[in-house]
Order: sequence, then C-alpha cells, then structure tokens
Amino acid sequence: MASIKEFSKKYWYGSYIGVDNYNVAKENYEKTLPLKGKRLKHGIDVRPLTVRRRVWETWHKDGDAYGMAFVQSYCQTMRDPTTQRVIKEDYVCNVYPLLMFHPDGSVEFNPAWMGYYPTWDVLGALLPKGITYMRYGAKSYFKLDTPDGMEPMHMFNPGTKMTFIPYEHEGKRYFRADYPISETKILIDRDKAKKVRAELKAFLNYCEYMIDLAPAPTKHDWKAEANADRWLETIDWLVRNEGEEIGEKWFPAIEAFVVTFARYVYDYKTQTSAAIPVDAGGLRDRLKGHKLYEYTRPYRVEYVPIGKPFFKNGRTME
Repeated sequence: MASIKEFSKKYWYGSYIGVDNYNVAKENYEKTLPLKGKRLKHGIDVRPLTVRRRVWETWHKDGDAYGMAFVQSYCQTMRDPTTQRVIKEDYVCNVYPLLMFHPDGSVEFNPAWMGYYPTWDVLGALLPKGITYMRYGAKSYFKLDTPDGMEPMHMFNPGTKMTFIPYEHEGKRYFRADYPISETKILIDRDKAKKVRAELKAFLNYCEYMIDLAPAPTKHDWKAEANADRWLETIDWLVRNEGEEIGEKWFPAIEAFVVTFARYVYDYKTQTSAAIPVDAGGLRDRLKGHKLYEYTRPYRVEYVPIGKPFFKNGRTME
C-alpha cells in the first residue's frame, strides 16, 4: 500500500528558500540580481532561486504579488533564405507561476510542471509554516495546521489554482483553503454485485438463442456505436427489477453489444469494409472481470468529508 510522503525540504541547492510571508517573497525578488546578457537585453527578467545555472526557476513578480515561477525562454532566429545570415534574433519567454504571495497575506498556488519530482521538492521548500505539500500515490494534498490539531488534507485538483487565506488564533497564524473541494470514492455495492453475477449466467444462456435474431451491422456507423454505448452506460440492463420480463432489457442489450463489439475488415481493392458481428462465445469472453463491472456498474459513489483523504480500499485515513 502506498504511503504518504511529505515534501518539506528546508534547503534547495544549499540555500534556504522558505517564504513565510509577502515581505520575504518581495525581499528575495529584489535582492536577487537578474541574469545579464541577451535575456536581459530582450526584457526577460530571470532571477534564479539559488544556482545561477538553473535559469528555469526564478523569483517572479506579477503586479503586486511576488513569488516563484518557472520560466521557459529560448532564442528564436530568422535567417535570410539566400545568404543564410541571421537577420532577426529574438527571445521567447513563457512564465508559469507556481506559488505567489499577495499583499493581503494570501498564498496562491498555480499548478505548473506538477508531474516532476523536483517541482514537489521546490514547492515543499517554498511553502510557509502551516502548509505542507504531501503525496499519496498519484494524489496530491496540502496539509494545513489548525488550532484544534486536526490537520486537514485538501486534495489538489489538477488544472485549477488554490488559494490559502491566513487567519490568527491566540497569536499564531494559520491558513485555511479558499473553496476547498470534496473527494469522491467509488465503492463496490456487494449486494448488487451478487445480483450481477447471479443474473449473468442466465443472460449468457439467453444470448445463445437470441443473439442471431439481433440485426447485425453491415457498415461502420459511428452514430449507431455512440447510441449503443450511451444506452449501455445509462440503462441498468442486466439486473431485473420485480415484475420485469426476462427479455425486456436483455434483448435491447444484445442489440447494443452486437453493434459495440462488431469488428470490421477493410478491403483495399474494393475500398469497402465488411462487418464481422460478435457471437455468443465472443460476448461471453468479453463480459468478464472488470469489463463486466464496467458495463453493469455495481458500485456507488460516496463523498468524503473535506480534508479527509482515503485509502485505495475506501477506508479513510486517521
């Protein structure tokens, strides 16, 4: 089972880069001299966090906010097609803010390059006291200190920014997440799963006699495939409710599977495709394991209280 890992480095390449408030972020930006040369000549303000050769990690200013950003800058040249001489040279700069501190004390996190281990380390080193960046498997969390000691863990939602608002309690500063999101977990409904497995055998036996009556496709019809997939995703077709006939939903399901699982062989000479419909044996082979649960959906979706992460098996972490 995956374990929770905290990213809270104190030093980054030999230097302390922790930013506790807005004034520290502003001081770090102002005391770091920008790189000279062609970048500065073309108006690109790069102020590396620590090592000057790491030009993609820079202190950044955006209006009144100060913080850290990733910078992607490169030289773009144009050459004369006849003489091959450089006639224009320009630098292209793309800025991706990661952590910005505002004058009101709020901390704004913008996801940038979050798929890389160094980003997790540098983010953990930058965060102020009271906020800790954490990883659990493929999920990311921000753990916040609270006066009651509960330490809620707010999940980072990929693609959206997060803002942390400061507040004081008994002379100590804490942060709260602005508009936190709730996690959802998918749990197997054991009672429904038993009904699915019980009905599957009868359904497959029903297919042995009825699948030949389902109209087979003659050509590739994307619209028909989309309609069949949509029907299977929205209709509870396998488990019968009380009073339902055996073939009330089973035969429409067979018709949908015939369209969905059909294979096509293309003839380059005639430039036509011939359909190979699925038979009862092929349908039996496909409705196994996770594919069976994918089409029958014997699960339920539950919301987890905000700040309470959970394990893969559905249990919440204490």
